[in-house]
Order: sequence, then C-alpha cells, then structure tokens
Amino acid sequence: MKKVSTIFFALFLMHNMLNASEQVTITSWLSTAPAEVNYPLFHDTPNVKGNTFTDRQLLSFGHVNLDGHQPEAGKELVSINGQRLTWMPLMANDDGFVLIEENATGEQPQIVWMAAYLQTGRWLEASLELHSPYMMEARLNGKVIGTKTGIDTDDDNIGKLSHSFKLPRGTHLLTIKMLRPPQDDQDNPVWKLMGSISVKEPFKASDILPKTSPEGIKDILHFMDGVKISSVRPSPDGSMFAISYRQSLPPSDRSESWTEIRRFSDDGLVHSFRHASVSRLGWLPQSNAVSYTSARDGKTTIYHHNLETGEKKIIAEGLEDFSGMRWSPDESYIIYTVREQGSGADATMRHIMGMQDRQGHFRHRSFLYKLDVASGLHTRLTHGSQTTSLHDISPDGSKLVFSQTRPDYLERPYFKHDLFIMDIKSFTVDTLLANKRWSVST
Repeated sequence: MKKVSTIFFALFLMHNMLNASEQVTITSWLSTAPAEVNYPLFHDTPNVKGNTFTDRQLLSFGHVNLDGHQPEAGKELVSINGQRLTWMPLMANDDGFVLIEENATGEQPQIVWMAAYLQTGRWLEASLELHSPYMMEARLNGKVIGTKTGIDTDDDNIGKLSHSFKLPRGTHLLTIKMLRPPQDDQDNPVWKLMGSISVKEPFKASDILPKTSPEGIKDILHFMDGVKISSVRPSPDGSMFAISYRQSLPPSDRSESWTEIRRFSDDGLVHSFRHASVSRLGWLPQSNAVSYTSARDGKTTIYHHNLETGEKKIIAEGLEDFSGMRWSPDESYIIYTVREQGSGADATMRHIMGMQDRQGHFRHRSFLYKLDVASGLHTRLTHGSQTTSLHDISPDGSKLVFSQTRPDYLERPYFKHDLFIMDIKSFTVDTLLANKRWSVST
C-alpha cells in the first residue's frame, strides 16, 4: 500500500510539473485618450428583424482602419469630433491594472484604443487573458481574437477575455478597442485593463517580451508578405521613373501588382496606377508619357497618358486576342501582336502536324500588326503557319527584325530558328539567319 501511495504521489508531482505555467504581466501599454462617439440616429427603433442598435454593434463597428498602422508614442491615430487621439504610454499599477479613467458621467458612449507589442524569441504557444469591467474587442496582428460584451459592477469579480495562440518568432501587435456606455452616476466601475500571458513547458516566460515599441527582429513575413520592387524604368529625359511593386495578399496565394510614376528630383509621386486594372505599362521612347492597356470582355484598349499635361487619350480599342506591343522610336506607330487560337486537341478530326500536335496549345499562332497612331490605320504584317516574334525596330523606324521558330525532331534542341529583316514601307523582307539550332536575340 505504501508503495502504491508513493507511485501515486510521484505521478501527481510529475503532472503538476508538466502543467506548471509561467505568467507574464503586460505592464507597459500605449493608449489613446477616451473619445466620445455617437449612436446612429434611430438607434432605439427596432429594425425589420425587431432588433435595436446595441453597444455590442457599436464596439464591433470599424471606427478606424488599423490595417498597416503601427502604434508609437506620440503618433496620431485619428481625430474624432475634433479630438485628436494620440498614442500615449501608460504603466500598470502594482495590481497589474492600467487605469484608463476614473468614474465619470456622460450622455454619450466612449471608446479607447490600447496597444502593446509582443516580441517572441522563438515559435511558442501561449494563452492571453485580458481583464476589464467594460466591453472590449481584442486583435492580434489585425485579426479579431475575442470579444467581451458584458459589464461587471463587482470589482472583486471582473470578467475576462481569453485566447490561446501560436506565434512565430518576431514582433506581434496586440490592439484592444474598449467601449464604456453612457454613465448616469458616479458609482460606476473604474475603467481599467489588465493583460497577462501564460506559457507552459517547454516554453518559458523569457521567450516573450511585451513592449511598446514596434522595433524588433525581422521574421519570415517581412520577406514573404512585404512590398517588393519588381522593376524600375527611367523616363527618356531622366526626370521621372516608373517603379513597379508587388505584394502578397495572405493568407491566400494571390498577389497585387501596381506601378507608380515618381520624380527623380524629390521622389514625389506624379501618378499611381494602383487599383487601376491596367497592364503593359511602359514609357514612350521620346516623351514623358506612358502607354498601358486595359481589357474588358476579351477586348483590349491602348491608352496614351502624357504625364506633363495630364492628358489621356485612347490610341486603339476593341483589339481581340491582343498579346503585346512596342512603340516605334519616333512614336509614330505601334507594332502589336495578336494571338490566333488554333483548333485544340479535342477536335473531332484533323490532320496531325507533328508529335507536339497532341498538345492543345500547339496550333496557337501569333502574328504582327502595325498601328499608325496619327491616322488609326491598322495593317497586318505577317501570316503563315509559324508564329512571328518581333525582336527590334531600327532607330529610324523603317525596318523590323522578327523571327520564326519551328520544330525539328532530328537534332537537339529540336527547334530551328529563322531571323528576318523587313522594310515596312516597301513590304520587302530579307533573311538574316536561317535554320539555326539555337534561338537568337537582337
């Protein structure tokens, strides 16, 4: 019996050791001043569902968009009803509570924002507890992690908001939006907040550091999800440049791309094409103007945008199967490419043109066209059984260099290439290179 009791006691101690936790109290906060907000008109009139507007709806309403905002001491968050809300540092008292405001009366509800940064030195799993007698909504890295909607009048039994989380190594932002309904007397609870973090084995309290500065170590999200520069292209006279950006849109695998035009002299923004749904944006060869395309219902429109005058005009519209373009050096014409769709591999009956003809895209071909900018005249330049690819335009704009590629299964790399030069005025063509195994570039 004594042996059984000893084993039971040892197991009990081991269980307690494994479940022992360390606690970290958040003693340093950033806080705005309390600000009065208004209920919407007719908030006490039931809607079609029979519900009136509640304090919970007011708490969850997005008064301020905090996406991308990094709280810092002295930094302004927003101005509400003429009151500028600036982040101020607040320290917790010996009980771990930070005092927001003593008892006060008012006919309007008040909100306040609190913030703290959690710096983790490693990947960890922990639990967060927030205590306050009033309503609050907590966000971690911009995502809502919990809401407390009750109001507690007993100071010895203050409600809490709890959340368990897993965080990678880095600096993480905790923001709390707090709401106090209208106060009609002086016997209301003190507006205060306490936050604590609990960690269990194998994690330690030293693995997480609450602080009020956004400075910290770089984590993988800075490299994977940050804004990246994809290209920089100067204008012909060097006074401006086009800079293209790309940004991931987590948690999806999608991304966003856009281009801005800026001045070299002061990096000032001339024009932004963000959210403009344009593509193929590029400088014209001589002037401080750009061209770009937009597509709708499978048809492409080409635009010309003079950045010095702000004038925009349509160069061409209604182009079907458009796949690319290039301006002539004197900006008098455009060479553009149209991709023609061939019969796919699912055709009922067809003449097989080679081993690659089993692929659905094998019979698609691209051909060159010319657009005269002044007259709007379109001219087809190439045709045939092989795709023609533009390589370059001569400095005087009179000649084009283009190529054709065809399969050849007798020797590696199983393709042959021909390079041609064309006089666009006389429509004469000469062969520069023929039957080359390796592709060419000019």
